[in-house]
Formats: sequence, structure tokens, C-alpha cells
Amino acid sequence: MLVYRASGPNDTRRLGEALGKLLGPGDVVCLDGRLGAGKTVFVQGVAAGMGVRGRVTSPTFTIIHEHPGRVPLYHIDAYRLDGAPDAATVGIEDYVYGSGAVAIEWPERIRELLPEERLDVEIMMPADGDGGREDARGHRSGGRRVGGNESESDGESESDSEGEGEGEDVSEGECGDESDSEDEGASDHTREIVFSPRGERFRRMVEELRALAGPGD
Repeated sequence: MLVYRASGPNDTRRLGEALGKLLGPGDVVCLDGRLGAGKTVFVQGVAAGMGVRGRVTSPTFTIIHEHPGRVPLYHIDAYRLDGAPDAATVGIEDYVYGSGAVAIEWPERIRELLPEERLDVEIMMPADGDGGREDARGHRSGGRRVGGNESESDGESESDSEGEGEGEDVSEGECGDESDSEDEGASDHTREIVFSPRGERFRRMVEELRALAGPGD
């Protein structure tokens, strides 16, 4: 397991970009995190690292976005799916076990279709009332800050793009305006990002990520 603390959306994208440089055909990344945590922001970084040109938004209503790059990136938002039978109607399994790299938001909706070997990435928001982080099980921890003392909380918001919006053009590696704001109740833009590899390939990948992005916590 590898843990980082991102001080804002630019840090989240940078971690995603570092991971994107390592992804190859058949790799599956599952993104956990509540609404507004920054899953789509992370995928924007992944896309940049894979050489994707053009806008990357959450495919909430279309379920799947295909992005040509160094290898194809299949961005799946399973929020509106209800298990394997529902996923079969849009051919999710063909993408998950296809020739591209796959990033899945809300993977718990199609958990029975997920490969045993994959990379789980959990993006946790600040816990209410303190500076720690709390996961779905109520566990709290610290983390390594990415990007030094940089602060991006001055109006730039981290988004999962769960609604409609234009998203971000990643072709120049710059930040565009986010179309959706993060959780209105959040006063802190920091995120704890936890990489949990499942399988030997992804354990090696996490070690390579550690070399690219730093040792983590």
C-alpha cells in the first residue's frame, strides 16, 4: 500500500499523471471515493500521462468514454449501473478485459465483474472536525504531502463531474475551469490518496510509482 496526501486538485492530477505513465494494455484501476472526492480529476491526470489529447469528463450518463492515447483509455462511471446484468447491457466486460487501460469510478456497483488483479485507488476527503483522514471504515491516518507547500484552495475546485459539464482539456497538461464544485461542506481541499495493489504486476507498478512520485507515507 502507498499513501500520499494531495494539497489540492493539481496534486491529485500529478499523481494520476504519474500513474498514467505506467499503465499498459489490460490494466484496471478502480477508483473509490465519495461524491466530490476528485475521482475524475485523478483520471484527467491518468489521461495526460497516457498521452490522451482532448477533454476528459466523467461519463456519468454515457457510462463509458473511450480516449485514444499511447494505449486506449477506457473511462467507466458505474454509478448508474446495478450489478453485472445491468453492466452486460452496455458491454462493460468487453472493456474491463479488453486491450486498453481501464479507469473505473464507483467500481462497487460492478464488483462481481472486476478482475482479481487490479489497482485500487481510494481518495479520501478530510474528516469532519480534525486534520486527519477517514476512510469508509472510520480509520484515520496522516500522509505525505505531494507538491510541497502548494495550496490550491483559492477558488479552484476538485470535481468528480457527476453532473454535466465540459471537463478539462488535458492535451496541454494545464488546468481548465472545473465544471462542478467539490462537496459544499468541505473547507479543505486536501485529499489522502491510497494505492492498494492486487497482484504482482500492480505491486511492481506501485513500486515504480513510488520512484516517480516519492516514497509516500
